[in-house]
Amino acid sequence: MLSKNTLFEFLYQNLHDQITCGHLKPGDTLPSMPQLAAIYNVGIRTVKDVLARLKTEGLIQTTERKPARVIYRAEKNSASQSYAVGLLRRQESLTEVYQTMGLILPSIFHFSAAHCDIKKLPSYQKLLKKK
Repeated sequence: MLSKNTLFEFLYQNLHDQITCGHLKPGDTLPSMPQLAAIYNVGIRTVKDVLARLKTEGLIQTTERKPARVIYRAEKNSASQSYAVGLLRRQESLTEVYQTMGLILPSIFHFSAAHCDIKKLPSYQKLLKKK
């Protein structure tokens, strides 16, 4: 099962990963606090707390009445490490996705085999013309 995260943890981890993985680059601005609250369906207090933590960690710079700006500069080799760390954090949910696919794909393949005439497919007809 997926572990339950607080809204703070979810928003913090999402923004932290976007910054450290390079999706948000130095100089990029984050959406405004009301926009972040709406996008992530959280309260303004949660957004303020997350931004304060990111600022304390040296990832963003905040100025009153201006959007937060990314100041974190990733090391050249850290981007691939950050992706790997992100995947490892989501290992359980990725495993669940593959288990679900393992349950439904056999039925999809069986249905396709029972109802598909391969000779009518355009790609099969092109293959016949080449021979």
